[in-house]
Amino acid sequence: MSAKLPDLGKRIERLTIDPGAIDAPVVRLVRPLLAKFGFVPKVESKKITALLMEVRAVASGQGARTEEVLRDATTELEHNVTQVERATVVRGRPLLAHASWLRRLYEIVVRAERALRAPEDRVAAAAAALDPIRLLPPLAVKGVLDAEPEKSKDKTKQEVLGDPHGERLMEVELAAIDHLLDAANDEAELLGRRRRLLEAARQMLLESQAAVALDQTGLEARRKYLAREISRLDRLEAQGLSPDVALTHQLREAVSRGERERLHAAVLAIEAPALARGDERLLRLSRETLKRLWKEKDPRTAAAKAESLDRSAKEVFGSDISNVVKNAYARGLRVYAHTDQHAAREDREAANIAAEYFSGDAAQATLAAALAVDGCFETGGALTPLRIVEIELRSRAVRHPTQDLLLLPATDIADLGDALITDPRSIVMDLAAGRLLARRFVYDEKIKHPKTIMQSEVRVYVLDGSGSMTGPRARVRDALLLAELSSLRARLTEHAKLISTALYFRYFDEVPGPITRVATVRGATEAMTEVLSTVRIGGTDIQTALLASLGTIREAQKVDPELARAQIVCVTDGDAPVEGNVLNHAREALGKLPVGMSIIALGQENEALRQIVSRQRARGERAFYHFVSDDMLKEIVAGGLDDGDALHLPSVITQGDSPQALAADVGALVSEMADLARAREVEAMEALETTQDAAREVGLSPEQAFSEGELAKARALYRDRAALCTQFDRFFPEPRVTTDAADLSEDREAVIVALATIAEMLDVVSGSDLGRRADAIDLLERLMPDARLSPARWHSVVTAPTERVAEALKVVRANATRQTTT
Repeated sequence: MSAKLPDLGKRIERLTIDPGAIDAPVVRLVRPLLAKFGFVPKVESKKITALLMEVRAVASGQGARTEEVLRDATTELEHNVTQVERATVVRGRPLLAHASWLRRLYEIVVRAERALRAPEDRVAAAAAALDPIRLLPPLAVKGVLDAEPEKSKDKTKQEVLGDPHGERLMEVELAAIDHLLDAANDEAELLGRRRRLLEAARQMLLESQAAVALDQTGLEARRKYLAREISRLDRLEAQGLSPDVALTHQLREAVSRGERERLHAAVLAIEAPALARGDERLLRLSRETLKRLWKEKDPRTAAAKAESLDRSAKEVFGSDISNVVKNAYARGLRVYAHTDQHAAREDREAANIAAEYFSGDAAQATLAAALAVDGCFETGGALTPLRIVEIELRSRAVRHPTQDLLLLPATDIADLGDALITDPRSIVMDLAAGRLLARRFVYDEKIKHPKTIMQSEVRVYVLDGSGSMTGPRARVRDALLLAELSSLRARLTEHAKLISTALYFRYFDEVPGPITRVATVRGATEAMTEVLSTVRIGGTDIQTALLASLGTIREAQKVDPELARAQIVCVTDGDAPVEGNVLNHAREALGKLPVGMSIIALGQENEALRQIVSRQRARGERAFYHFVSDDMLKEIVAGGLDDGDALHLPSVITQGDSPQALAADVGALVSEMADLARAREVEAMEALETTQDAAREVGLSPEQAFSEGELAKARALYRDRAALCTQFDRFFPEPRVTTDAADLSEDREAVIVALATIAEMLDVVSGSDLGRRADAIDLLERLMPDARLSPARWHSVVTAPTERVAEALKVVRANATRQTTT
């Protein structure tokens, strides 16, 4: 290891453990002056990124600048540490986001150096090429480190910039996002839980973005990462992987059934977290398995990726989706080809746009965008079947005592013990004649009838059809609607008798266009063709379009008084003014109907819409604001968002496969991967028991032998309900307000922010109640250092809660213990 790296590691630890010991006498001397001018820690990771590229080059036999690149990366890391040390001294408190980022960079450099020292070790090289999340720059409020509060026009930003305590609370919320990403990387078995953690991270990122302007570098990097990971999970599940069955079990099952494609998908799903964690043994097994499955072919070629993307589109959206898109574009070319030079200027402009927009690889670009939109945007969730249980009360007569007594005719000799006998001589005659009465009790039997239903819902898409929405902006806009129409078509096909929802969409420019209602399979297919084959140009009037959409929901509410919810998705690139008061008035006309809103700004920010989303969230309604830059839009339509290996094997490889051939080829490797996962689970259980016994022998409690998160996850694995519930109640006790003190202390505010963060995570992450309790404890343990709370200070707040703390505790407990339907 380089002589500098151990010292750098100690300096990084000192940033949070003992910031007062930072050796920077000159900075301390001029600290007031630096603070006045807003000292900026100028950090970057270009050289470290180049180092990882060198690792990959060396692994393929092409590296030539190993020592130079390694030296530059180490120098860059040292520069970053020095900059953050100075900023820590100037601000007088740890910069937690920057310290965590430096720790990640340090680990990358150490791993990369090891790989470069042993270029023949391919696993070391793979371990060094860690997941991109490790290189993501710190997530921070825009301007916290590079602007003075009085210079900011954003009131929310002024509050954060001018209040160190406010910065501390914001750091807790932002740190939770990366903690959720880390937890997703740690989830090696269940795709469903990995997805829920990623979606929770995305939702919290969107909420933070709506509340305050975030630094674009860190924000954009995380958006890309989340979009790639969620989209990749969509494609893997579409190949047949179950989200709630352990991947190692699916590995064995795929081999026994001879399902080479499904096995390939499962290995890729296992490899991703192994790569992120640097799990060398699992990486070695997965890489060798993939190599054999591909039969020496290259999974990174453009042709392999294009074929895989096309197959994913068919699996996700339906087997005919490619033909629908291609036919729609062919139709668009035919329609606009008839425009001559004497036509109106707008028609000639539309024809020129169509000639380029519908040609070349337009269909593939649209399919790539459609596959990416679920990962890129939160549009309120699709309507899914809900499993409920109807309970029928059926009264019947029983012999055992209940609250209600009846007298009924005795029917046989067994009833004589309960009979009302007036004359013993006439018992036989009375029994035969039906005159003998016997005591019976009424029992209300509850008969359960499982039933699948769907709540009624209205979804309204409002899409900007102005002239500036061309190229990638228009393609992503239309892909959003294409994905929604495809999903609706699939739900209508599968649950035709249950669907009670309608999708409305309209395009707008200076005025709202005609509204289209889609509620049938045929209507969805026709709408896809119409949407994709039309070029739109004009101006922008967002407010009128939103008001018209609220009017559409109001009309639907009149037709269906049982309407359960509504969702508006507005896609625009305009910065047209929007009056919040006018929209609020129209919203209030809908009464208590839950109305979600998702604003998607393509290529250009819209501050007015961001503020509307922020206000709606303050009212407790689901609302999201997305901004996607033009650079990211180009990546999406080019299929570059996912730059990993192809997710499908070439069709020529899978032809003529058999279970016997597949087992002979990779069966031993698959068994070793599954056995490794099982052995680690057993080792974890045995270690838990051994460590607990050892702790007791030396007079320690089991809780002192493990971190709280490890202990909670082990108890959830063991199904030790009593111990886990006790542990959960210790950190999140049943709230009883015991003090009238105002929530003014910094610790109380930090506890409230941490509780709100945990509650939001639990609201998205489903699973068993034991799993959610363990997740809550694990996230709390990760958040405490960020909030600068010790366990003792945490307990002093939650055991004597004020009214606000008690309310936050109630929400966490409700979300953690709720029962889920299946």
